[in-house]
Formats: sequence, C-alpha cells, structure tokens
Amino acid sequence: MQHFLECFQQRGSEENLPHTGRPRKTSTLFDRMLVDIALTHPDIPYTVSHDISNSNISMSTIHHRLREKGIRKWRAVKRALLTQDHAIKRLK
Repeated sequence: MQHFLECFQQRGSEENLPHTGRPRKTSTLFDRMLVDIALTHPDIPYTVSHDISNSNISMSTIHHRLREKGIRKWRAVKRALLTQDHAIKRLK
C-alpha cells in the first residue's frame, strides 16, 4: 500500500507505466480455447490445432501458449506394473 501511495504522489496518477516488450497477440479466451483443444484431442499435432482454431498466429505461439499451461505435445502413458513373477525373473 505504501508503494502505491508513493507512486501516486510522484506521478499524480494511479496508472501504471508502460511495460517493455511486445504485447501478447492472443487473448486469454483464445488461450483457453487452445488448452481445451489440446486436452480434448491430445493425439493431434500442433498443425491440426492451428487449423481448428482458424487463426493467423504462428505455430511457435501455439507451442508457447500450451507450454505456459504445462501442456506438451504428448501425454504420458500409464504402464502396467510388474508382477511378482516379472520382478523375480528380472532379479535373476
């Protein structure tokens, strides 16, 4: 709160200063749509998700947005656990 008051006294306004860097090309709604596509269809590649979204953003942008949400191109497959017989044979 104190930092806010100091900034308000210095600038005379509660507005933030402009940030550096390029603004995001995608909205939060579009990002959510990409995540929904990736979660409902985990087996499709990024090119197909790009076609489904019908947008003019690059493939690397799609990749970056999904990586921000912890989604990668593949999902880990559940594997069968070793049975007692398998464990004994492996030890031999």
